[in-house]
Amino acid sequence: PDDSEDTGFYEMLQSCDPTKPENKCQQNIPEGTTTHRVGILSPPGELSDFFANWVKDVIKVHSTEKTDIALIPTNHVPPYGYGKNHGWTKIIRFTSLPLGLASADALRSASHDDSSSDAMLSDLKAATRQIIRWHNRLSHVAAHTSLLTVSLDDLLDDPFGVEDKICNFLSVEKVVSGGSHIDEEELIGSVQPIIDLNNRLLTEIGHASGLEKAIEDVFEVVMKEEFHRSKNLSAWPCQSFWSVEDDPNPTKNLSPVIKKLAKRMSPNCNAEYTKCTVEKDRCEERGDAVCKH
Repeated sequence: PDDSEDTGFYEMLQSCDPTKPENKCQQNIPEGTTTHRVGILSPPGELSDFFANWVKDVIKVHSTEKTDIALIPTNHVPPYGYGKNHGWTKIIRFTSLPLGLASADALRSASHDDSSSDAMLSDLKAATRQIIRWHNRLSHVAAHTSLLTVSLDDLLDDPFGVEDKICNFLSVEKVVSGGSHIDEEELIGSVQPIIDLNNRLLTEIGHASGLEKAIEDVFEVVMKEEFHRSKNLSAWPCQSFWSVEDDPNPTKNLSPVIKKLAKRMSPNCNAEYTKCTVEKDRCEERGDAVCKH
């Protein structure tokens, strides 16, 4: 990404490379299964869905009878617990940049089944805060769990390089064939319409709020605020997905779309091989931003 704030954000995202012994990245296989459970984690959005399906297609090409991997896409952040609670062997994290693009994608995803929902500037700011906090949670997980981060730029600029990284990360040996199974033109042709729709939403919100091109300044302010609150995505515990409006009163003015996003991003304590032992996770799951236990 060209924008300095987005570049700074991307550089804050933590990963954990299991091929480097000094990282001590866990690769836990939950009790009751022998399958390597790989989470494809991302904030909600059509771009995220596309990436998850692309990863599945890539691994399908190179899979053999010995490949015992379950690829499971989700928007839910892993619960706290030093890698013992989330049920993932490894995690592939996807991010779309600039953050405005990711925020618009999330809003479109959440309002897709609600035609009466018109996204406003307040929703855009709230979604941006949620996405930054979502990645903050993932950076905590990278302190102990094997985690690979892939950006939309990575995918579009060098899909073959991303394929290599994913196969190496998952210890999947690539099948050598006579020709490439990745069609770069088809890849860009599938992604660009989604990007165009997201940019159109940003333009519409900018017009409606009277900001026009100054909408980028709004993202810069929100990002700087969140970086300060999170100590550059290092603060624990993370800020709530449910207290993201300008109003300091948690959940007071959350729109239906932002509530949907908060629900989709919060830990799913009932997911398979998952348990929540930290009260903060249970509070997030039930939409309790205050969490006074």
